[in-house]
Amino acid sequence: KPPAETMAYMDACDIFCLPSWAEGFGIVYLEAMAHGKPVIAVQGQGITNIVTRNKTGLLVPPQDADAVGGAIRKLLDQPLLARRMGQRAYKLVRERFTWDHCAANYVKMYRKVLEESGAA
Repeated sequence: KPPAETMAYMDACDIFCLPSWAEGFGIVYLEAMAHGKPVIAVQGQGITNIVTRNKTGLLVPPQDADAVGGAIRKLLDQPLLARRMGQRAYKLVRERFTWDHCAANYVKMYRKVLEESGAA
């Protein structure tokens, strides 16, 4: 789908669930979090360093449809919990994953490399 259409879907949803057990990181999780959505992700994947259980979303075991269903039900049955997770997810993305933050990290990394190589 075109990016604008995808983002419209993100705005419209209440929960973002991608129970993929083969994600290296999954930018789409960050996109959902940037829209203030709680996410459901699979334990042991790259995003588990970002999705904190019961804080910014829920983590389920790989290939466990019952756990996915339970996580969805939990967030639907507890809208205040889901809303708070989404708010914390939004805050996390704004604090750690904006373009300004990424650019600052690159500058920091390049400066370190230059200093270590003696070129600075």
